Amino acid sequence: MLIAGIDPGSNKFGIAVINEKRKILYRKIVRMTDTDSGFDMKAGSAINECVLAESLAGSFVEINKKIGAPDVIVMGNGTTSQIFSRVLGNIKPALMELSRDLKIITADEYCTTQTARELYRNSIELPFILKYIIPKSLIPVTCDIDDYAAAAIAISYLK
Repeated sequence: MLIAGIDPGSNKFGIAVINEKRKILYRKIVRMTDTDSGFDMKAGSAINECVLAESLAGSFVEINKKIGAPDVIVMGNGTTSQIFSRVLGNIKPALMELSRDLKIITADEYCTTQTARELYRNSIELPFILKYIIPKSLIPVTCDIDDYAAAAIAISYLK
């Protein structure tokens, strides 16, 4: 079973796919701000929803090509989740062509940032000697972790 997680945000969203063993098979951050056109998800206009729909559909086509279609899409209930819910509802017929029994649900994002940090830190391979000197909890998060937050949302579905 493949579970896709979406961490909706105002300027970008994270998307990740895990299997039932909680292994991350795919992760990506999709930026939704275009400084040239002034695009911003918070505006919530129809054109923004069209661009979002295209980005989401494109992401799921890419996922389908790489690892197969997810059985469940779990979306976080945080920032801009209402816009994402509406857009996912609009593109659901197209997604159903990839997976007939597709379920789309919303999940609470409580503690997903902390879980995302842990997933990020666990994915880092430290040099041999540093493994024993520096605890992973002290490794700073120096990049966006929306993709790991999406994986944490997908993992919450399995709990």
